[in-house]
Amino acid sequence: MDNITSFNIILSAPGVSHCSYEPLFGATAPSRLVMPIPFFKEILDYAVKRGCHLNLLAGEEPLDEYLTLARESGVSCLLVVGPRHVLPGATVVAGSKIEVEREHWFHSCPPDQERIPHLIVRFRPSQLDSLTEFLSQAVQCAGRISLFMTDLSSFTGEDFIKYKEQLHRFSLLVATNALGVPSVECNILTDRLVLTNPNHCDSGVTHLTVAPSGDMYLCPGFFYENPGDSLGRFPEWDIINSHLLSLAYAPLCAVCDAYQCRRCVLLNRKTTGEYNVPPREACVLAHLERNASAEIAAADRFRGQFSPVIPVDYLDPFQITPEGGGMGSDEFIEHVVQLLGAPLAHLDAFEILKLAYRVDPMIIHKIKNLRDDFHD
Repeated sequence: MDNITSFNIILSAPGVSHCSYEPLFGATAPSRLVMPIPFFKEILDYAVKRGCHLNLLAGEEPLDEYLTLARESGVSCLLVVGPRHVLPGATVVAGSKIEVEREHWFHSCPPDQERIPHLIVRFRPSQLDSLTEFLSQAVQCAGRISLFMTDLSSFTGEDFIKYKEQLHRFSLLVATNALGVPSVECNILTDRLVLTNPNHCDSGVTHLTVAPSGDMYLCPGFFYENPGDSLGRFPEWDIINSHLLSLAYAPLCAVCDAYQCRRCVLLNRKTTGEYNVPPREACVLAHLERNASAEIAAADRFRGQFSPVIPVDYLDPFQITPEGGGMGSDEFIEHVVQLLGAPLAHLDAFEILKLAYRVDPMIIHKIKNLRDDFHD
């Protein structure tokens, strides 16, 4: 519990989604849930005592009483709202019709705060053709943009090609200062330039979610997927096999330097059945973004400002296959061992054999036989 330093608080549901999950219930779930004010006070008291941060995820209900209580408590809070309920300083979640929504932002904000501090953009594969145009308009309205692709498991080969083209187009606009704004901050392109470590979501590791009912979840997406999949009632929770959520138990992700990747455990579980194994689509998207960041880092405008993003010869680390080529079996094994074995590089051979024996008591015998076969 000591590692949990923040909570997503769903004030009402269905409500706003601040990343790629869909804030929609299934047919068997309640149509509407609203967090009672007395329970919200309990959460604030807990946050005060433990110094926790709260992300307040708004719905359609009035926010005045929640915001007043949060302000009076002194708790660090971030309000996340939809485009029709903008308040100064709030993070805004947008759809894909920025021309219409922008009017609501400017109407809602005071004259000295025309730019939204943080705009979260949720995009579908079917909208990829307009991604560059959308982002180009969005940077005029927001200080920071966070893009999340929804329906990622439905991505096709053609979608990946479109995404690559759109990232290239937008990176050129950033690199050549063609957007007419002092700076551009976008999670999928510029974050990688300044990150030196992974910036994963870390749901279940550093933060959890509290539903209006008081039930707790790894993230809001788990709540909407299955409200019965609760970790417990606030402020107590129990995460079975919680170690699988940590980066230490995701060996490939642990050595991957697509640091901007969110490593979404909800997407992992839905697609691969494992918390710590990402789907191919997530890896390819993250590496396309990484490559586009490399284009920005290499631009004359930013020469010397960022560390270079070293090229890699794959998009999906699980395949370890260079684009346009292949690997022989020995080369393939060496490449996989370099990637997966990096966290064990500090151990000597005896320590590795001891660990291997714990996994499979017959492994040493098998290695000896394999070595004998090589020498025959």
